[in-house]
Amino acid sequence: MAQYAAQSERLWLEPLTVEKHLDAYHKMSSDPRAASWTKPSESIEESKAYMIERTPNPKKPWIENYAILLRPTTSTPADQKPELIGAIGVIRFEAGHGAEIGYGIHAGYHGKEFATEAMKLFVGLYWGKEREGDWNTLVAAIDPENLASQRVVKKIGLTEGDLQDEEHEMWMKGGKEKKPVGISYYMSHCASVSQSSIKTMSSHTIKSDRLTLEPINLDKHLHGCHKILSEPRIAEWSTRAPHTQLEQTKERILESMSSVQFPMWAIMAPTTLSVPVPVADEREGQEMEMIGIIGISHKPENVGYKIHPDHWGKGYMTEALRLFVEMFWTLKEKKSLPQIIAAYTPGNDASARVLEKVGFKTGKLLRGEIELWFNRGQNRKSDVQCMYIDRRGSNQ
Repeated sequence: MAQYAAQSERLWLEPLTVEKHLDAYHKMSSDPRAASWTKPSESIEESKAYMIERTPNPKKPWIENYAILLRPTTSTPADQKPELIGAIGVIRFEAGHGAEIGYGIHAGYHGKEFATEAMKLFVGLYWGKEREGDWNTLVAAIDPENLASQRVVKKIGLTEGDLQDEEHEMWMKGGKEKKPVGISYYMSHCASVSQSSIKTMSSHTIKSDRLTLEPINLDKHLHGCHKILSEPRIAEWSTRAPHTQLEQTKERILESMSSVQFPMWAIMAPTTLSVPVPVADEREGQEMEMIGIIGISHKPENVGYKIHPDHWGKGYMTEALRLFVEMFWTLKEKKSLPQIIAAYTPGNDASARVLEKVGFKTGKLLRGEIELWFNRGQNRKSDVQCMYIDRRGSNQ
């Protein structure tokens, strides 16, 4: 199972648990600055009780809450764990009301767009699963004076509802006074939220003579993706072990679907026919099969790819990478990047040839950079050869 449920350039989301996150969560929730619109926690026992209420249980199996983690940077010590800077999730569900989102960000990280980034991740993750009935409405209940939170929900596409008659006890800034206030609701149904908040680079589809690159989708690509990610011959050059359970692949796809910066595309080709039909002249009803995966990995400018061994030696990977490079700088999120970076482990000659054919140039050789899956436990690190291709017109 993937370690993180969703990721962006700066953040990770992972399920919030008492065992893993209590101390950091208490540090955030006990800070009056972070809890200015709710009552600060007065003890770690109180924080623990609150967390237990916010984790799935027999009475509330629908609860979904995630720790917002700050991703390490190149200057972060290798032994330092990702820092919890907030929490986000569904905190209430009622028939006729919808699923209510709640979040908190540590005061030290206010004003840096982390709340907006985390909300986009969560909304993408939420709509990556099947939702029915009132679950097709996401609601954010916000005090009318909390302008910062109002800006966050508007940025991710939620629309303003009516001022509600319901009363809420607000923990006032700078003191312990409580005051009943009206709550302003911001609502959006599945269609509008999913389009506004997930309409990222991964909405692009592109075709060549033989292939189509289309965004990875759980319903359409789960079994094809699993066939690729469970193949030991592919994992030989990967840091990840081959998947042994379909649930692992499901989590990987959901991670991709919810990610703004690190999505994956399915490489689709016509099923084997006696007379091959080019994709560009696709006939009605022609069946397509998933033969590979390509996408952004590790960093916003890095490309990674895999193709099933049944389709090696046919030029598919070169064709797919050319398509990807053609698409990359048309994406809103990538227009400012001067290069695409790729990397392979010396000895993986097939991958090196693919990169060279597409026009990638040789970059740095990183010594002892990664531990490949088949070397795991042997205390043996492998080198990584970096390759790059410049954006047209770039002075890099």
